[in-house]
Formats: sequence, C-alpha cells, structure tokens
Amino acid sequence: MYRGTGMGTTAPRTAIPLSSFDSVVLAAVASECQNLVGARLQQVLPAGPTGLALALRTGGRTHRLLLSTHPRFGRVHLVEALEPAAPVPFAQLVRGRLEGARLTAVATVEFERIFTCTFETLEGPYDLIAEIMGRHSNLILCAGGVIVGALKQIGPDRSRVREVLPHRPYTRPPQLRSTLVTVAAAELSGAGDQPAWRAVFQAVSGVGPALAWEVCVRAGADPDGPLDEDAAVEVASSLHAIGSAVVAARFDPVLYRGSDGAPAAYAPFPMVSLEHLQPERSSMSAAVEAVVQGTTERVRLDETRQGLAATVRQALDRLHRTLAAVAEDAQEAAGADRLREHGELILAYLSQIAPRAAVLEVPGFDGRPVSIPLDPSRSGVENAQACFKRYAKAAAARRRLPERQAALEAERTFLEVSATAIAQAEDADDLWEVEQDLISAGVRKRARPAGRPRSVASGRSFDLPGGLRVQVGRSARENDHLTFEVAGPDDLWLHARGMPGAHVILTGARGQPGEESVAAAARIAAYYSDGRGSTRVPVDVTRRRFVRRIRGGRPGQVHYSGERTITVTPGLPPRPSTH
Repeated sequence: MYRGTGMGTTAPRTAIPLSSFDSVVLAAVASECQNLVGARLQQVLPAGPTGLALALRTGGRTHRLLLSTHPRFGRVHLVEALEPAAPVPFAQLVRGRLEGARLTAVATVEFERIFTCTFETLEGPYDLIAEIMGRHSNLILCAGGVIVGALKQIGPDRSRVREVLPHRPYTRPPQLRSTLVTVAAAELSGAGDQPAWRAVFQAVSGVGPALAWEVCVRAGADPDGPLDEDAAVEVASSLHAIGSAVVAARFDPVLYRGSDGAPAAYAPFPMVSLEHLQPERSSMSAAVEAVVQGTTERVRLDETRQGLAATVRQALDRLHRTLAAVAEDAQEAAGADRLREHGELILAYLSQIAPRAAVLEVPGFDGRPVSIPLDPSRSGVENAQACFKRYAKAAAARRRLPERQAALEAERTFLEVSATAIAQAEDADDLWEVEQDLISAGVRKRARPAGRPRSVASGRSFDLPGGLRVQVGRSARENDHLTFEVAGPDDLWLHARGMPGAHVILTGARGQPGEESVAAAARIAAYYSDGRGSTRVPVDVTRRRFVRRIRGGRPGQVHYSGERTITVTPGLPPRPSTH
C-alpha cells in the first residue's frame, strides 16, 4: 500500500486543489435535486455576469439552484445565500420564457459535466443546460433541441467543433476520452513518466484533479510517480468501482474542515486522501457552497491586498525619487554661504577681472586662494549679481528644507506602516480600514462607494487572564483612535521599536499589570509589526499619558517618552477574541 509523506495516508498536494467540481460531484448534486422535480419556477435571479439562480417552490419551501459558469468556480448546486447582482441579458431571456413553468426533470450526461433542467411551459418543453467546463463553461436555453439563447454565443469564428447560436440545433460537446467505467489500464500505463494523477486526469472524461489523486491513493499508487502496468490495473479497477457507485447514485457527501475549522474541501463520498482533514456529513450542495464561498472570499481578499500593495509601492517609489531630489537641493543649499562669498569677492576684485575671463583666482576672506568660475559672456558685476541671486535662492531653500524633509519622512513612515498593515490584514474589513487611510491621504482614489464590508468593533482584541484586554490598531486612523480616544492615560501603550507596526493598548489593569501580561501584549505588538518574521523583536512600553501626536503628522504618528524596552518573540495568545 502506498504511504505518502504527509499526514495520514496521503502525500502533500501543493499543485492541485483539494477538491474540484467534476462530473461525479455534479452527479451527486443532480441526485439531491431530484426532489425538486414538480417544483414551480418562481423567479430567475441574477448571479453576476457568469450565471443565474432559479428560485423553485415546492413543498411549501423555496429552493435556490445556482448555475455558474465562472471560469475558476464553475458549478451547479443549491444555495442558501445569493449575493445581489445586476441581471444579464441571458437571465432576462430565461425569466421571460420560464418563470412560472414547472420543473419536470433534472438530469446529467453520464460522466460529463452537463446538467439539464427541463421545464414544461405553455409553449412546450424547454431545456436549460449548464455545461461546466472551465473557461468554456456555458448556459444554454433550448426548445425542441433548438437553441433559443446562450450566455456565451459561439460562432464559427470562435470554434470549429460546434456552434452555439440561436436557431441552431443543440449538440453536446464531443466526448473524446474514456469514462470512469470504460477506461482501460493500457490507457493509463501508456502515459509515460508524467505523474499518475495527471495520467488519470488526462485519460478519463469528467474526472477532476482531486478525484484523480484519490483513485491513485485508493489503488496504492504514488500519485506523484509514474504508473507502471501493474499499478495501472489497480487504478483502473478503482476508477471502475467509483464509476459503478456513480451509476447507482450511491453518494455520501462530505465537507472537510481544516485545523482552524474553516471549510477546506468537499467530496461526493469520504476520501482517503483527505483523512488529515476533519470530515463532516453534509449535502453535496452545502459542502460545495461552503468551500467555494470561503475560497472566493480568500481570492477577493488577495486581489484587494495586491491592489492596495501595488498602490503603496508606487507611492513609495515616487516618494523615494522626491527624497533624492530634495537631498540634491539640500546639498546645493549647504553651499549658500560660499555663493555669497563669491559674489562679494567678485565685486572686491572687479578691477582685476580680464574681459571674457572664465575664472577669477583671488585670496579668500580667510586668506586661502579661491577659484571662482565666471560666465565669459557677462561682465564682472553681472557675474556677482548671478552669485547673489543663486545665494538668495539657496538660502530660501535651506530655510524650507527641514520642514519639507520632515513632511516627506512622515509620508514615508505612513506608507511603510500602511504596507505592513496591508500585508498583515486578516479580512476584508482590515483592508477597508487601510484603504480609507490611503484615500484620506490622497494616495488612492475612491473608485467605488466606500461601503464597509461589515460592522465591527474598533481594532483587534485579545483577552488575557485576569480580565485584561489587548487592543490592536489595524490602520493609521485606528491607531490614532485607540491611542487617543479609547486608551486611558494610565493604560499601557506598546509599539515595536524602530519599525512600522500597530499601536497596542493594554487595558483593564488596576495599577501596574504583571510582567507576564506585559510580555504577552508585547508579543502581540511584535506580531503586528514589520518584525513578525524575526525571532526577537524590541518593543517599547510606556503609559499612554506619555504619548503625543506629532504636530502636522499623519494620523497615528506620535512621539513618546518614559518608555522601557523589552525584547520578545512575536506571537498571539492561544485564543484571540473575534472582531
């Protein structure tokens, strides 16, 4: 029996998903939708640009059936929740033809990701067909085998295999591979040196990567290794057994959760390859909905994080160029007194300047020789005036430069703190907080209405023994709010020393909290700082009364005094409270 190097009996899977919406999962969904036959189609609901949902009324209850052609998350299943979306023309077409119709059949094409709902209308029967095939997924409405409309119309210029256009006969996508019940061992063993799971995936129609991996594990074959003839026989046998179960509609859907309790995978029956996860009996639809919802939220979070991070990087690049230019101005301003001296020396030795001279060499006021460059096209007086003019400009710049440099450094600190907050954001609301900072600072434009993802209490909170609480800012504005509006003057204020990070407040102590509590709060401050990846991080601790805003600085930028510094390893308490 193959034993992988991961937990349980499986090898770690870094290149393929833990679950995939293939023909077997679709068949399990279709099986549990059979009780909808006879339902009345109350409403066709939009589900974004890639799909629609059917509100079906039966047994005194409304069920929502989602049909999605999303290129990454294409699927069909019953849903409890549906996000509001604008209707697309195809959804309006289906609404006009099918609302009020009765569902008479739900079917799939065996071992293919094709799902059909048949409705009886006053005009006769209609078929609403969902083809779930990655980026080629489509929704098609047919009457009497003729296409009425499609979510994606496909003409001869886009496909030489088949056309999907109104008034054309509907033809299924061609089935070019063997199925779960017809595949032969020879088809698998002839795949060369490629991994066994990929050989299965490419040879068998309607099998997703997750199921391909599973059948290899069940057969005792290394999914990441090549298939020899003997192993191919076992894998083919495993495929046939699963195919027989699908034909007989023997499904036992499972939702798998990770160690954090979050939905991690779904399967139409218990999977040997997922034994390291926590199984939970579920309907197929509920399991798919839970996993896809969590995955799409993570995808949205990552996309938002990447967009905000790119905005901050661009702003930092511009700022660094500005700082370099200011440094050049500072270098020139440092020579302002020398320019004045040159002008005075030119006037003092005016009579010694030869016509069209390019340089004047005379003793300086300190007795040392000075070489003064001249413009040969100008007179001596004009050269002196040019020196005085440059001196006046440099002197004025020298007076303004400290304030300008301080403002730029404050801006850099703000952007670096924002970059750290973006990288450490844990949900959409955390990123919303940072985005509002960037919008207020003029770094990011408000591209859409600033609706908050969800209403939460200010900051992150962690409960410590003894009734103590640690509160952590998630953005510059929230840092400012926690420090100056939430914290009392005698509460402890913590911040990672010399690096971007969150303001941290330790509250709830009468008098001085114990060193163990202070160390726990310091570890949290280190965790929510740029030093998260370090083993030892210095953290400053002081009373909030000793923290002051920087005049003219950004929100959250402070001066503090009376601090002591402790060095800790970044980390969180075992059980942080929720937002």
